[in-house]
Amino acid sequence: MKLSILILSSMILLLTIGCSTDQSVSDDNFQSVVPEQVDIVSQEANSVTFGLFTSCGSACWGEFQQIVSSNGNTYEINTMAEVTAELCTQQCVPYDWEYTIEVPEPGDYTFQFTHRDSVYHSLNVSFP
Repeated sequence: MKLSILILSSMILLLTIGCSTDQSVSDDNFQSVVPEQVDIVSQEANSVTFGLFTSCGSACWGEFQQIVSSNGNTYEINTMAEVTAELCTQQCVPYDWEYTIEVPEPGDYTFQFTHRDSVYHSLNVSFP
C-alpha cells in the first residue's frame, strides 16, 4: 500500500514538472515561451504581422499573449502562454501563431523577441 502511494505521488510530481510554470510575470497562469522561428507574414503602412513557431511546446499551453514594451523605435516582445489546469499527455507539441504590431509613424523599427533578459530574434522593419 505504501509503495503504491509512493509510486502514485512520484507520477503526479513528474506530470506537474512537465507542466511547470517558469513565470516571467506575476500571473501564475502564464509561462514564458521562446519562439524558435520568427518571420514577417505581412506588412502594411502602419503595422507588421509576425509568424512565430516553436517545435516543442508544452501540451499544457492554451492561448498566447504578447507582452510588448517600446523604447523609441525599438519594441521588445515577450510571448506568454496560458498554462491550463489539464494534465499534460504529451511532452512536445508544435505551435505556430501570428502577432500584429502597429507603429505610430513611418520610420525604421527594431522588433526584439525576448525571453527573460535575452533577445532571441531581432528584426528590423522600415515603414515608408
